[in-house]
Amino acid sequence: MPKKWVAFLLSFVMARGAIPYRGEGRLLDVGCAGGSYLHRLRQWGWNVIGVEPSVTGAEQARSLGLDIRQGQVEDAGFPDGFFDVARLNHALEHLTDPKRTLREIHGILKSDGILYVTLPNTGSLNFWLFQENWYGLDPPRHVISYCPRTLGFLCSATPFEIAEIGFQSGTFNFVRSVKIPSGG
Repeated sequence: MPKKWVAFLLSFVMARGAIPYRGEGRLLDVGCAGGSYLHRLRQWGWNVIGVEPSVTGAEQARSLGLDIRQGQVEDAGFPDGFFDVARLNHALEHLTDPKRTLREIHGILKSDGILYVTLPNTGSLNFWLFQENWYGLDPPRHVISYCPRTLGFLCSATPFEIAEIGFQSGTFNFVRSVKIPSGG
């Protein structure tokens, strides 16, 4: 059975929210942290590369045998049209110039490439409940907050179009928000 079919079956059966295999299976994870997600994708047949600004995170990911570029994606020197998929999982909100980053990613994606973005959502019930005490704000690490409307505004300033928006609210941000003292 070809690698891409094995990867598809494993991602379909075993991993909720896994990225479906496509093209040659070349995936870039921007802000890959310690590389655990990339390591799993590689086991499922993907050709993976990560970019991580943190020296510690990049070293941890490299210890898993992964190809990791330490720094920013704009400085990594990837060729145009190289990747089938790019992923920004809780990374976009950390960027001070997200338009520049998205334009770079657009250039290194194939013409039919897909970008997956996961973000804290300031349009969520958790944000509405906790407001400035919402854990998802995470200042000063999160420099820009997004909701579907602001993400759409950002994409309109780049070559990307939003094909689909999904919402997932686990208990993590809720529980963390409860622990933040209000008032002061």
